[in-house]
Amino acid sequence: MTRLVPPKTPDRQVVDAAIARLKNLRERFGTLSVEKILAFRDEGRR
Repeated sequence: MTRLVPPKTPDRQVVDAAIARLKNLRERFGTLSVEKILAFRDEGRR
């Protein structure tokens, strides 16, 4: 089936809320190295 209208664009409020959550995480954790992020990810797999 072909769509004749473009896909719905993200709601501005949703985008603003996501950005605010990311900024909050950066304040809590600061900037992390890739190695540290991967270590957090791998810790949950043990």
